[in-house]
Amino acid sequence: IGITLGLPLAVIVSFHAALLLPLAADSPPSAIGKIYFLALATAIFYALLRRNDYRCTIELLAGVGALCLLLPLTNCLMTGDLFITDLFAPVNAYAWVDASAVVLGIALMLVAIKLPRQRPVRNARSRAEVLNSELSKTSA
Repeated sequence: IGITLGLPLAVIVSFHAALLLPLAADSPPSAIGKIYFLALATAIFYALLRRNDYRCTIELLAGVGALCLLLPLTNCLMTGDLFITDLFAPVNAYAWVDASAVVLGIALMLVAIKLPRQRPVRNARSRAEVLNSELSKTSA
């Protein structure tokens, strides 16, 4: 769970880091790579320390969704670009990245909200037991 949901978390954190870190000529771009792996390691350690893997999945989904929803705000604050007005501009790659982040963030938040709070309990009877009981009823 930490690796599966840690990868998108690390990617979105590195997007935020790319906007927030001043990348001057003397600042190495490897700083963003270090932040990527730090975010991935944090997600893995969080999943290892959290005993309930079902709740951990919901929490990491919500966290990635929230970071996706915050990406356009970070972009607007750091660059002054508002993606809604620039979607149909000639140079609009960042606007589509922001729009995709909003759509992904909404989808992840909806999934996290719609999942039941507790893991659904499975029926103790196995499929083989159900089939055997139905076969014994029809043969009797």
